[in-house]
Formats: sequence, C-alpha cells, structure tokens
Amino acid sequence: EKGKQAEGFFSHNIPVYIREQIEEHITPFFLEESQKKNVKAQLAPINEKEYNVECAIYENASPLLELTFYAGDRETAARIVRNFKKNTEIIYSDILSSLLGNEE
Repeated sequence: EKGKQAEGFFSHNIPVYIREQIEEHITPFFLEESQKKNVKAQLAPINEKEYNVECAIYENASPLLELTFYAGDRETAARIVRNFKKNTEIIYSDILSSLLGNEE
C-alpha cells in the first residue's frame, strides 16, 4: 500500500522505458509472491527417521485447506511437498471432489 502511494510521487522521475519494464514484470512477480503466501507445504520431523508433511492452502489469510500427512521417510515427505506445491489446484480439486462424493 505504501508503495502504491509513493509511486505517484516518484513516477515522474522514472524514465518511461524503465516504468514500462517495471509494469511488465510487476504482475508476474506479485502473482508468484501471492502464491508463496497462499500455498504452504513443509516437512515436520516426528523423530530421526519419520516425517509428517503439513500442507495448507489459504485465500486472503483464511484457510481453505489444512492437512497433515504421515509420510514415513524424508525422501517421501520431500516428494509430497514438491508435488503439493507444483500441483496445488489439481490436488485441491481432487480432494474436494472426493469429499463431495457422487450423489446420484
């Protein structure tokens, strides 16, 4: 919010060719940052050889999904973390579909 206020004050001092580059790159940057805040997955050690994985999806700081999985070894836990972060939308959709079930 402070950046938006300051932008109006300083924008006339920034050359047009630089402003255009900033505008081109700012949206993907904020989208990526937003996703980092909204999707969390991390290892949680149980003991020296066993791990849980804590996964969560947030929308404006409100939790949409929070899960803890027993993963067994560290390698499996790391794989779950990577896949959850990479395929968040698919995983969320699949879980929701499974929970809703087939009501025929």
